[in-house]
Amino acid sequence: MKLPRSSQAAGSAHALAAQAPRQRPSTPSAPIRAGERRTCKKARHASRGGSLHAASAEAAAGGLPEVDFVEEKTIPPGSMEDIVAKEAMGMGTWRLRQFMNPLFQLMCGQIETSWRHQMGFQLGLYPLPEDLKYCDSAGSLDKAAAWNFMAPSPARGTPGWPRLRLENRAYFSRAFRKLHLECVFREDGLQVLHCVMFPRLNYDLPILGIDLVGKDDVITLAITDFSPVARDRSLPPDYAEIAKQLQAEWGLETNRSMPKWGSEIFSEQCISIRPTSGKVLDAWMKYTLGILNAHLLIANETQPVAADRSEKLQDIRAQQERYCHFQLQNDRTRSVLKSAFGADTAERYLQEIVFAPPSEADLRSPFE
Repeated sequence: MKLPRSSQAAGSAHALAAQAPRQRPSTPSAPIRAGERRTCKKARHASRGGSLHAASAEAAAGGLPEVDFVEEKTIPPGSMEDIVAKEAMGMGTWRLRQFMNPLFQLMCGQIETSWRHQMGFQLGLYPLPEDLKYCDSAGSLDKAAAWNFMAPSPARGTPGWPRLRLENRAYFSRAFRKLHLECVFREDGLQVLHCVMFPRLNYDLPILGIDLVGKDDVITLAITDFSPVARDRSLPPDYAEIAKQLQAEWGLETNRSMPKWGSEIFSEQCISIRPTSGKVLDAWMKYTLGILNAHLLIANETQPVAADRSEKLQDIRAQQERYCHFQLQNDRTRSVLKSAFGADTAERYLQEIVFAPPSEADLRSPFE
């Protein structure tokens, strides 16, 4: 699937958030018992035969699980609100924003904006190693270039080409121990958007993973999946139902084979595709944003697993450790990092930034 060159070419996926009704939160819902997951009104809408995508589109602009709608208003072009809205649709202050293709910018902006809107003040910055937040292979030749992302790149065919840049942001919330978003740009045309949402170890929620990969302006991989944290590797019924209904609504089916390490952790509802047309890519984007917002809505209504349910808590931790273990078997990713930064830095990056195993510090949230 050929990527558009213009930021105006991202298609109708822009409208998913831009045209969503403005919302205000309603009164708080009744308390939930420890360990209970309540499927919020928007998610329940799907089980009644409605369109969860519509609910997720409403949530993409910052909705909460239960809302009353207020009258929409037109935002004048060029106004401050218009500028802020457009900023939210893109990559904002990311260093790599001027290098990434508009579709990658759109997905990055939508994911981060959904986190900020739906979790609000219950969103904090996750501490990443300072020297790995932004990595630039030009720094291996010139240390000053590591801090200057606008430094000249090596010429094709010379040492240091193709230059590889990696940028990371990570957050935590009440229900999530780590919300990781990574952008990758390599000067031979490789672009990657990688997102993983790790729940806290005392929350019975699946791990949501999103990946978008492009090379030479062609999308080669788009993947979205809820990885289970149950011992039998099954998804909670509400998650399985949401995924099935949205896949049917957008006509999505996996058309790529799964690597062996992936088959160990991905769910039966995993969507892994090489988009064959703009329509398929647009459907994947809408599906992914719907899945993302449904996940956030459910997480907002979920309470921690009770401390006396030790077997369940052990299962959750074991499955998160298992997820990280098998993700680290992806030798293709390791090879890209190793060729740019060397074996030691590549391994540190994978184990400290991308798939760091859970620790005791990840158990409790400061928001509880």
